[in-house]
Formats: sequence, C-alpha cells, structure tokens
Amino acid sequence: DWLRQYATKEQDDNTFLRGFLGRMLFSGEEIDKKIKVLSGGEKVRCQLSRMMLEPANVLVMDDPTNHLDLESITSLNDALKDYQGSILFTSHDHEFIQ
Repeated sequence: DWLRQYATKEQDDNTFLRGFLGRMLFSGEEIDKKIKVLSGGEKVRCQLSRMMLEPANVLVMDDPTNHLDLESITSLNDALKDYQGSILFTSHDHEFIQ
C-alpha cells in the first residue's frame, strides 16, 4: 500500500502494482512488509520503484547500485531499460555503467 500513494490513477491497480514490485524483486508476502523491517537494499529498491512511478521524465540517481545484490542490480537494469525518460546517474559500478 505504501507505493499506491505515489501511483497515478492509471497505475493505481493491484495487478499493475504487484507486477511492478515483482520486477523489483518483491514477491508474495514481501509486498506487505513494513518499511522499518526492510534491509538496506530493499529500501533502495523501494525508493527506486517510487521514483519510476512518478510522472517525471528524468531520473537523477547517485550510485543506484550501492547496497544492492547482483540479482537486484539486474532487476534495476531491466526496469531502467523500459523507462521512457532521461537518466542521469553517477556510479562506481563499471558493469552497471556499460
């Protein structure tokens, strides 16, 4: 439900939100976790999800792969490929930059 508050009317659909969170590697009951019990990487994925739902056409990210495991980085890469806007980021992760 925390992500629903940031969704547009078109995005405010359980199927869409669950699918979106699934692409960000949240599954099943993990979707219902309280923010305070999430790991550092899960919190980063939550914030990235929130940013990608906003109707802006630019993402500005500072070292977005920090605190993420390899599976989460792959998921982030896949989600960013579908992003329609511009992306400006800094990173020390040479693989992510490629």
